[in-house]
Amino acid sequence: MPWERTGSGAPDAMDARARGVPPAESPPADGIGRSRPFPANIGQLRTVPVPVPGWRPVDVLYISGVPRTGEELMDAVPLHPDIDPATAVTVEDFAELLRRLRTRADQPSLRTMERWAIRHGKSLSRSAVADMLAGRTFPTKARLFAFLQVCGVEPADDPRWETAWNRLAEERRRQQPGISRLGSAGEQAAVELGLGMHDDEAEDLLEPTWSDAEERLAAITNEATATAETLREQLAQLRLAGAEVSATLDNARLSRLESVTAVNLQRSLLPIRPPRIPGVRIAYDYHPGHGNAAGGDWFDAIRLPSGRVALVVGDVMGHGLMSAAVMGQFRTSIITMASMDLPPAQLLRQLDNLTHHLSTEHLATCIYSVYDPVRRTLTLANAGHVPPVLVDADGKPRLLEIPTGAPIGVGGVAFEEMRVPIDDGSWLVMCTDGLVESRSRPIDEGLEALCAGITDGPADSPQEVCEQIMTRLQPDYCDDDVALLVARLDGIAPDDVAEWQLPRHPSQARVARAATVERLAAWGLHNLVELAELLVSELVTNALRVARHDVQLRLMRTDNKLLVEVSDDDHNMPTLRPASATDEDGRGLGLVSRLSDEWGASRTAGGKVVWFEVRL
Repeated sequence: MPWERTGSGAPDAMDARARGVPPAESPPADGIGRSRPFPANIGQLRTVPVPVPGWRPVDVLYISGVPRTGEELMDAVPLHPDIDPATAVTVEDFAELLRRLRTRADQPSLRTMERWAIRHGKSLSRSAVADMLAGRTFPTKARLFAFLQVCGVEPADDPRWETAWNRLAEERRRQQPGISRLGSAGEQAAVELGLGMHDDEAEDLLEPTWSDAEERLAAITNEATATAETLREQLAQLRLAGAEVSATLDNARLSRLESVTAVNLQRSLLPIRPPRIPGVRIAYDYHPGHGNAAGGDWFDAIRLPSGRVALVVGDVMGHGLMSAAVMGQFRTSIITMASMDLPPAQLLRQLDNLTHHLSTEHLATCIYSVYDPVRRTLTLANAGHVPPVLVDADGKPRLLEIPTGAPIGVGGVAFEEMRVPIDDGSWLVMCTDGLVESRSRPIDEGLEALCAGITDGPADSPQEVCEQIMTRLQPDYCDDDVALLVARLDGIAPDDVAEWQLPRHPSQARVARAATVERLAAWGLHNLVELAELLVSELVTNALRVARHDVQLRLMRTDNKLLVEVSDDDHNMPTLRPASATDEDGRGLGLVSRLSDEWGASRTAGGKVVWFEVRL
């Protein structure tokens, strides 16, 4: 039916009534001339005058007694009319339509979808979306709606998807009657277990574990007769089938519980946030495998004496609770041995020996590296792990070809270490094999992809680089867990470090105080002169008493704190103890503990180092 048009002017009410159109109400006070709904003949296209000078008439279509403007009619058209859910006959057809819709929405990654769902309080995990897109599982309505919203389709505006989902779900229930029964049982079991699963998640959990009990149960129900003898026989078979179904449900529930417990245990054993260490910025990330399968991946950043930092990534072979527990043992052992300042190769050798004392049959790969921001060197040793990637300051990436030793736990294998000079502004990327190796991608291709385009520019933070790598490389469907550590190696400027070798003589305490005062004045830290002079005097005096050779004093200035270290060749660690009013000594460490913001002591290869920090 053609649209009726009027002139550009605003016709009066008489003209409108003459044409059979009810008079429009006055526009609201805000000046928007939108007419309110009023009864009309259904299915007619008319031009409604708006009594506002200079406004154009509004073309209206009356549908079910409600006027619709052309703009509203455009909104009612589906966003992607060529993707019609009504054509889906099977779950695979439905999955194909979802894949086309995702492609039309610029292919959002599964990680992006999961983050969107978390922000909006919806359920859309990466593993669930991967199964849904592959046609392995049929999505729940809530999961389907969340997927549509991520792809820019509002379910309320395009009801075709809900209609198609209702049709396929009903056909699926008719074809597999046991699903609805076990789905309710799975939901109840999940509620009892406190896992927060919906009925569809319980079904997804139970479907792979179907036994012959389902087929027997359906056959018995369909072929039941009315005779008493047959009913008794069928009742016995139903009880047997019910027992098998109950056992299947219990096994699924226990498997889910073990998986959740393993993931929680592993996350509790991993570091929460990276330490703040001068000259290096660190970020790391961890993701469990498909179905929240926990493994033995771990990472760590350990502060060492002389401003150094140990960067560690490892992977215990296997999955489950035992792998997570063994990972905790390995991580604790490395932290303990790192406090002894062992060289990387020697530390891996000691860790391999310790594994046999732990009586564990698990093997582990590990890479242990030490970065010195003052000398600008990186010392590494490898125990069968994926090689790290070093991106130079000019942006050129390269794999560090470290001599690869056997995994931890093999025993009797020597480990070698390698020292690499580092330019300021370089990046170090360490990961586990789950990031670079999958069923569809060999590890060589994964390492090549890791090297390509790690950073987009010098302004990237380690956390941004970490997220970019995870988004770009992590497979949509991955059985193995993934651990990633990214470090920006900035170094410490030579002007921010001062060192003195003090001969073993009591007068050197005075020399240390004078040198400290002079250096702090040159740095403009006049407000710290008195405090630093007092604490340096206490530490140097203690070191001169026990040292057999020279004592080393080091001052290091960073963006927000002053680090002071005093080293000597005595391996006995200082002890903080209370001092009474009559004691002539024992108050030095007490002063350091009370007046500094943080202090500590560590063993080194040649003795020990005592340090303290004060804020600038």
